[in-house]
Amino acid sequence: MLIERLESVINDRDRKVLVSFRVGDLVPEVFRYKKGERAGEYGVSLKCRLLKILSVKIDGQTYPSPQQRQQQQSSQQPVRASA
Repeated sequence: MLIERLESVINDRDRKVLVSFRVGDLVPEVFRYKKGERAGEYGVSLKCRLLKILSVKIDGQTYPSPQQRQQQQSSQQPVRASA
């Protein structure tokens, strides 16, 4: 998979990493802070399912997912007209 292939580069703290992804079943969950300076205040956590990683950008260079790469290649192939 894409993340596994780029894992060593992604874990390098000196790199700037941006991940494009799709999620589903997004549900807000309300909670109350118990410690710290926000103790007693309410907060919201968003829970969801990760459906697909679309691409990873590392230091400005984009690494598309295998599915996206396949779609790009098929869209670049010339269309043949049948007679």
